[in-house]
Amino acid sequence: MGPRAANQPSNTIAVATVLILIGTWLLTRPGSDKTSRSPDSAGAVTGSMLLPAIPDSFPLCDAVRDDYIPCLDNTKAIKKLRTTKQYQHRERHCPKPQEMPRCVVPMPDGYKPHVPWPESRDQIWFNNVPRTSLANYKADQNWLKVQSDRFIFPGGGTQFKYGAATYIAWLEQVLPELAWGRHVQVALDMGCGVASFGAYLDAMSVKVLSVAPKDEHEAQVQFALERGVPALVGVMGTLRQPFPANSFDAVHCARCRVPWHANGGMLLLELNRLIRPGGYFIWSATPVCLDCKAFEPDDRQVWATMEELTARMCWTLRAKRVNSTFGIGVAVWQKPTDNRCYRHRPSNSSLAPLCSIADEPDAAWYVPMQSCMHRVPMDRDSQHGSQWPADGAERLTAEPVWLDGAAEAMESRTVAEEEEVWEEFNEASASGSSGSSGGGSSSFIFSSSSSSSESRGVDERLQLRLQLQQERIGGGDGEWDGGRRRGAGDGYGYGGYGGFENDTERWQRVQRTYERRMGFDWSTIRNVMDMDARMGGWGAALAGTGKPLWTLNVVPTSRPDTLPAVFERGLLGVYHDWCESFSTYPRTYDLLHADHLLSHLNKNHRRGCDIVDVMLEMDRMLRPMGYAIIRETNATAAVVETVAEALHWEAVDSYKRNTDDTVLAFQKTMWRPVLQAREE
Repeated sequence: MGPRAANQPSNTIAVATVLILIGTWLLTRPGSDKTSRSPDSAGAVTGSMLLPAIPDSFPLCDAVRDDYIPCLDNTKAIKKLRTTKQYQHRERHCPKPQEMPRCVVPMPDGYKPHVPWPESRDQIWFNNVPRTSLANYKADQNWLKVQSDRFIFPGGGTQFKYGAATYIAWLEQVLPELAWGRHVQVALDMGCGVASFGAYLDAMSVKVLSVAPKDEHEAQVQFALERGVPALVGVMGTLRQPFPANSFDAVHCARCRVPWHANGGMLLLELNRLIRPGGYFIWSATPVCLDCKAFEPDDRQVWATMEELTARMCWTLRAKRVNSTFGIGVAVWQKPTDNRCYRHRPSNSSLAPLCSIADEPDAAWYVPMQSCMHRVPMDRDSQHGSQWPADGAERLTAEPVWLDGAAEAMESRTVAEEEEVWEEFNEASASGSSGSSGGGSSSFIFSSSSSSSESRGVDERLQLRLQLQQERIGGGDGEWDGGRRRGAGDGYGYGGYGGFENDTERWQRVQRTYERRMGFDWSTIRNVMDMDARMGGWGAALAGTGKPLWTLNVVPTSRPDTLPAVFERGLLGVYHDWCESFSTYPRTYDLLHADHLLSHLNKNHRRGCDIVDVMLEMDRMLRPMGYAIIRETNATAAVVETVAEALHWEAVDSYKRNTDDTVLAFQKTMWRPVLQAREE
């Protein structure tokens, strides 16, 4: 700890003040009562403890919960669903805050520190993910094999039994302009299996986010993350994917079991939202190869429907090829780069209408999918996705041209103009339809799984825009948020973080400090998450070090929307509300980074967030022997240290950045409490 200024209170007074704050906070937090919350979903209590004290140690969750994902394992909510035809049961259904168990997730028997990258691409410890059903089910497709005390990944898949590397090279032969790592640098792999597609593209400087549901295939994403491949648990169901529009250079699907042709092509239209103009959809599936051995009876009709849908969407079929050796076919479509085709489409079709201008394409947190498509952004000076980013390594640090223009465009809009757009949103919502109207407009209603108070919906998004705009136009001083100025003069999209270049340089300095001070074993760090990423400055700084790691940049739903800038610089990111659990398995990240996130959530979030719950979620996500860096105000840092001690995290470093802020570093240990037998 740095030296205390002469006018600072004594340690005794400071500690007493913090304890009073902790007690008051715990007694008044949402859902708090006089006893601890149940450590398991059944509501049983393993002992009671009186608040306000934070426990000396947290209890162990039920022994069957070593793969527990709170928002995906909420059986109580899933049983109440009226239908599961569109995979609603695979979507997020989060417990209420008072229903969340306050416990630590157990480790599988025999768990040990993960195999380091790049060896982990090809093998992991069996006991770390002791799931054998997928290996048995996919035994003929070379996905994975059990060998002694390890899982071996030969690199195969349903569509690439001869290896992902060979398949990837073939795709570039089919369409050379894909130019892996030079042109296509950020991709989404839907229905990823064990993520061998993304694992092998990593060596070609392509960042692939692999997505698959938690379903009967058992632990696809858990295998991916244990291997060290970027992955997220998710499903193409009824809700938009948690990414902004026009973000991915390419989307890949290899026999991913997603019915793109169904429901008027709604799922395909969601891909259209995600793919940047000029980007690609790579579909490796049986309907593409009608003469292949795997051809199914309805494939001919599926292909005909896909042809009709993609033509209506103005996608260009750039390549269609069959590989007789592999016994597969692939089709590659390209999204248009302008709106000319949209204007010349026949008007007598209900397929793929244009969305209303009121439909915010970047609104993506608990927002229902729409059966419409958004216009291609054309203003290169102010709209993200309006031009292809810089190729190669330059993309990481090159400031997007549109970022300054977006700020100027926001400054030029009056509050009255923002309110006019807001009214159009509300009129659309009042129409009572979640799909497209005959006139091609769409409206927003929130899904049954989340109320408007729990959604990053249109109204909330515009409220934030209005608030920021009013601060700027009003010429006020703005507000302090986590030690960073937000208010007059800050461009929309910057979120008050000092501008792109300053932000980039700052985080490069910070990372050098981390490497000099922290004493981490960086060779063990592969999977990294920045829990409050802003414009991805720290993730870019990490990438610039050349270390063999990747960063998932999370933009909280309560922060300004800077996620488009993250994707623009060739990084991976996602929206998330940290008052809920994250869509990942336990023990999946080696390093978590939180910069003034905890105090922000507790102070500014619409519901208020409990630091204890957020840190329990961090403990769930962290691998044993993984690290956490938490930058906070001094008052919040004191609470963090108390909770970290209860989690049995070891303090690695602590220093004051200035008189108001503290930087803390911890290492999660192999400790887990003993599960007490219940005699009742």
